[in-house]
Amino acid sequence: MYFLCVVCIYFVCACVEKDTHGDVLWMWVYPSLSADLRQSVMHNCCLTWEGTSSIVPFVYTQSCKQWIYLRTETTDKLSKVCIFNLLVSDAELFIVALLVHSLS
Repeated sequence: MYFLCVVCIYFVCACVEKDTHGDVLWMWVYPSLSADLRQSVMHNCCLTWEGTSSIVPFVYTQSCKQWIYLRTETTDKLSKVCIFNLLVSDAELFIVALLVHSLS
């Protein structure tokens, strides 16, 4: 189970998944994400990389004057999804974000 708590004024939250066929799908984005920021996310997240051995669990970077925080997980609990990313983006470096993974 994942909990995502964000305390800031201007932020973007998103979930990106890679299915068992290798397709990368943007499942949801709130409220919106520019094309430049989407391209930067796809470049920095490991969903578009070949193989699953090079998964980086947490990445943060800056692009288009936005800080991007990516949490990547593999899963065997979803039948058609093998890897997914939770994304938080904010204009400030000192975003208060908590990603908690419960192994239940």
